[in-house]
Amino acid sequence: MTSTAVSVLVLLLIPFWQQWPPGPEDLDRMRQQAQEAAAKYREQAIGLNELAGQVRTESDARKLVDGVADVLADVLPQPWATKELRARVAHAEFKTATGRLMAEERIADLWNQYVREIGAPEETLVTATEIHSLRDLKYASAKMMWSRDWNKSLWTMPDIYALGPDGKVAKGCRALEAVAVFYDLDHRIDSLRVARKYIESGTSASDEIQRAQERKSSIDRAELRVETRVVKLDSPVQDAERLFVENQGRTAMYLLLRRLADEFLQE
Repeated sequence: MTSTAVSVLVLLLIPFWQQWPPGPEDLDRMRQQAQEAAAKYREQAIGLNELAGQVRTESDARKLVDGVADVLADVLPQPWATKELRARVAHAEFKTATGRLMAEERIADLWNQYVREIGAPEETLVTATEIHSLRDLKYASAKMMWSRDWNKSLWTMPDIYALGPDGKVAKGCRALEAVAVFYDLDHRIDSLRVARKYIESGTSASDEIQRAQERKSSIDRAELRVETRVVKLDSPVQDAERLFVENQGRTAMYLLLRRLADEFLQE
């Protein structure tokens, strides 16, 4: 390497040497920024959860949907980002929050259409019974965590769930809850696997937690198996999505999501 090349390389590396490794002041600043971001995210979740429990008008629903979509702008698929789609989701959320729930059979059918079209494996197909068990699992875990001031986040908001007279999840979903179910099915196959185990055992997550509370036993974070354990890295739906996009393109995926969104939101 010539002396000129070495000089250029030194000049290029100076900024990295200046920033790495970080000194004590840098670490303190990074820690403070992380704490502030976490606190802001937590407060946003608390505010949105309160709003979710008090949807009385379509305007309430629109504030809720916009708030969630804004926080999750980098997570939600493109079709959910438009103002038109947000307005339609808000309309559906208002209708479902005030009494007209979406049948779990419909949620299962829409999801199964999606995974069949992208070529996901058989394991990703669901039944209405599995959707109900998954919702029970997520709600029971969320209710537990919020009551004990653990992990208050958008992913654990308990007030987005439709409940029956017994205080457990109803036999139908609110619109925003259904969107959360779709996201969970796409990203967290372990949640579905655990929900299936509850069905096989003839019990439910809510019953298990209630029994533990009645025994006045100590319930710690380890008992919330899905929310706190290390999630397996396999994601069969996302693997199928990547292959679908590679083979058919992003436009095909957008059109598929848009069509299913239209079916999901039809009156």
